[in-house]
Amino acid sequence: MVTKKEFAAAKKVVLQYWEENIKERGVSAKMLETELYVDTYIKKNGNPPTYRDVVKRFNLGSSSVAYARLRRYRNVMSCR
Repeated sequence: MVTKKEFAAAKKVVLQYWEENIKERGVSAKMLETELYVDTYIKKNGNPPTYRDVVKRFNLGSSSVAYARLRRYRNVMSCR
C-alpha cells in the first residue's frame, strides 16, 4: 500500500506539472490525482490496484466511477 506521505509528496510535484502543462487539455485535478495514485501503486507493488482499491482511496461511490475517471483521463491524454 502507498503511504499517505509518499502520495502527498508525489501529488505536490504532479499538481505543479498539471498547472504548468496539461490543465488546458481538460484534465481535471481529480483525474490526475487518480492516475498518480495508480502509477505510484504500480511502482511500489509491481501490479496495478483494483478498482475497489481506487474507490476506497478516494471515497468514490462505486468501482464504475473509478473506471470512468481513469478512462476519461486516458482518453483526454491520448487524443492530443
